[in-house]
Amino acid sequence: MSKYLSGELDFLFIAPERLSVPGFPEFLVRRPPTLIAIDEAHCISQWGHDFRPDYRILGERLSSLRPAPVIALTATATPTVQDDICRQLGLKSEKRIIQGFRRSNIGIEIVDLNPAARADAILTILRKPNRLPAIVYAPTRKKTDELTEKLSKKFRTRSYHAGMSAQSREKVQSEFLNDQLDVMVATVAFGMGIDKPNIRTVIHAAMPASVEGYYQEIGRAGRDGKPSQALLLYSYVDQKTHEFFFELNYPDPIKLQAVFAQLRTQKVPKNEIHKNLPSMDSEIFERALEQLWVHGGVIIDADENISRGKESWDKSYQQQRILKQKQLKQMLSFASSGKCRMVQLVAHFGDQNDSGLPCGQCDLCQPLRTDSMTTKRPLSTNEQQAVKEMLRHLGHHSGLATGKLFQLLEEDNLSVSRGEFEKLVTMLERAQWIDTKETSFEKDGQSITYRKLSLLDGGRKISNQSMNSLEIVSQQASPTKKRLRKRNPSKTSRRGHKAKGFASRPSL
Repeated sequence: MSKYLSGELDFLFIAPERLSVPGFPEFLVRRPPTLIAIDEAHCISQWGHDFRPDYRILGERLSSLRPAPVIALTATATPTVQDDICRQLGLKSEKRIIQGFRRSNIGIEIVDLNPAARADAILTILRKPNRLPAIVYAPTRKKTDELTEKLSKKFRTRSYHAGMSAQSREKVQSEFLNDQLDVMVATVAFGMGIDKPNIRTVIHAAMPASVEGYYQEIGRAGRDGKPSQALLLYSYVDQKTHEFFFELNYPDPIKLQAVFAQLRTQKVPKNEIHKNLPSMDSEIFERALEQLWVHGGVIIDADENISRGKESWDKSYQQQRILKQKQLKQMLSFASSGKCRMVQLVAHFGDQNDSGLPCGQCDLCQPLRTDSMTTKRPLSTNEQQAVKEMLRHLGHHSGLATGKLFQLLEEDNLSVSRGEFEKLVTMLERAQWIDTKETSFEKDGQSITYRKLSLLDGGRKISNQSMNSLEIVSQQASPTKKRLRKRNPSKTSRRGHKAKGFASRPSL
């Protein structure tokens, strides 16, 4: 701190939590900075995928440090999050630079696979040449340790999750960064600020909670510009895990209302409020209190004394709960889509300078170059009939919602499950017979997102012959098959990215 005040430092790095330490903001004012750079700026927004409440105080502190200019950087800000970042930081005439989202050296592959088969699939993929070092993201601490135990038989593997001590996590992270480990199996607790350039593979052992989180995590591969792989193993059963964590992290508004009802204008210690709610689990209480603070329903001082905040906290909290559910639906839609993976990601973030051309190396652009085994089978008679009816309905009603089209098939007495129907939609999109587009409408003050299906020329020209020759493509990463295909990665290096520094990521 003395070196900062004497002007000996070029950079002063702090965590946002530091600004809550009494006296520290006043210390900064004694020598105002010449530039304020905020990294991982999506954490500022409650609409971001990785919101951290302590980032919220940044906007409150900036006024005393002006006229220093502000630059906010993030790799995962959607237009909604961008708007909120600017609003929270009080940026009135900001210049936005949204570009560089395309990762030309990462081949993305997504496989619908039963959870029981995923460990063997991961082992098979990582045993292939040029697949290490690797990060494997697991959905829970338990699954992290299970995968570590299995992979440790073949690779130098360690776990990383919030259940470990800070010292253990730091040790494991250091070993991985120094190439003493081949594989890091981790929850999403691992990765913030990780800049290991030679990670060749990032594997998700289950469905991520959002497209934004998924993009940030696969972005840890190939930062040296060399060919890398991103593999996602998922199934619809993964939703159950997300529903569990959703209810834990975003408690029912009734729980928040119960805490809010105990608050008064005068400050009281936090534990006194909890004593008045003996039936409420301590973890749920902490989550409810945190959400009340985020949405302005409670005021918490540095000594954790709390008092009542604004009455209108519930509206924004309800909106955030809806958004989190929407993000999962977007992730499921991304995984089941028949369009180029990279094009979808680039469009999701609104890249201003992207070409919009297919990447030429994901599993949809180059299905025969994937790491998983690709098998094909002709449509069954029932599936053929379902496809004919789907195309017929779309021919009469362009722009049908997927739910409405499935309902029409049920009315036609076709015995197709919702899962089979979704696979047929994906297959028809890949065959370029139909097009899918995500859209939304407002109902009771809420934004409802859904997919619309439209018929393309290929679908209009359908004949019995082409129907009989149409095949369902399914992928299964199997260690027992020798038909696993080797990727022929693109030699084009990562466009628009450098190895180090702020310029190595898309910026806001």
